[in-house]
Amino acid sequence: MKFKSSKYRIGFVYDRSGVAYTEIAGIRKSTKLVFSIKNKSDLIEILEERIRQHLNPSNNIGKGNYTWHDLVNKFLAEHNLPKKSINEIRYAVNYYLSDNYYLTDVEGMRQAIISNSDNKLAVNSHNRYISNLKRIFTYGISEGLLDRQIINNSMLKSEMKEVLHTFTDDEMNLILDNCTNKQLYLIIKLISFTGMRINEALNLKKEDITERCIIIKETKNKRYRYIPMSLSNDLPKLCDNIIKFGMFTICKEEISRIFSNMLEKLNIKYRHTLFHGIRRYVENKLLQAGYDSRAIADLLGHNPIVQEQSYRQKHNLEQLEKKLNNVL
Repeated sequence: MKFKSSKYRIGFVYDRSGVAYTEIAGIRKSTKLVFSIKNKSDLIEILEERIRQHLNPSNNIGKGNYTWHDLVNKFLAEHNLPKKSINEIRYAVNYYLSDNYYLTDVEGMRQAIISNSDNKLAVNSHNRYISNLKRIFTYGISEGLLDRQIINNSMLKSEMKEVLHTFTDDEMNLILDNCTNKQLYLIIKLISFTGMRINEALNLKKEDITERCIIIKETKNKRYRYIPMSLSNDLPKLCDNIIKFGMFTICKEEISRIFSNMLEKLNIKYRHTLFHGIRRYVENKLLQAGYDSRAIADLLGHNPIVQEQSYRQKHNLEQLEKKLNNVL
């Protein structure tokens, strides 16, 4: 359902049977709202309700005039979801299908989703959001509000396997020198010192930072991990700044979007690597410094048995490159 107006005089909505409209002047007169930009949202809300009454006088919302936003709100109201899941669903709705449509306009919704499926999101994020939309549409089918599923497998993306990019010293310096977002700057510095995963950094709490170490409680393998402050001389001061800042309040999707856009402007390739590229940067630094492979695995939260072979291969390759450079 899309609303249009001409200087707020007439509001109208298209449907299959024609055009229903209501005069704004009538709303102003009946509600005593002053004609001003400030009251625009109030006018539109009242207009929307009157249009609904015009289209459906009996107030029985059926499949023909149920809207996409009605379905989303109904789905969220009837499912007891955690706050994180609710936020992710709303983010998916706002990103792919923010405009309101009648549920009968299946093709319109499908085209909107396809047109908004750009390449700014990582493949995994895109597929996760599309799956969330599919859940809502599946619910709509079970409630008899949709005849068929709007999401199909062609809307999902396949992730091409490629060698993940590791940021260089020059790239890291360029990133930090051009980072204007305070939270992003602190997150990049923290990961570049500790090799944390982005979720681990965002979930840190004040009480997780002690004088001796950082305690990572929400880890990928569900086991606590400890990062000693002695890892870097600048780490204690950075942690103090993070605490003074009030810890991190931004979500992963938003900070990833900001970081991705910044890398694009700086013409740094492999931007989909994002924060994992910083982890690989730390891993390489530790290997070059001669740290024990098991100690690196403990620090980064890797499986020590599996990763030890990977570390050894990297170390042998670097040694071979040095010898060949000296010879050739």
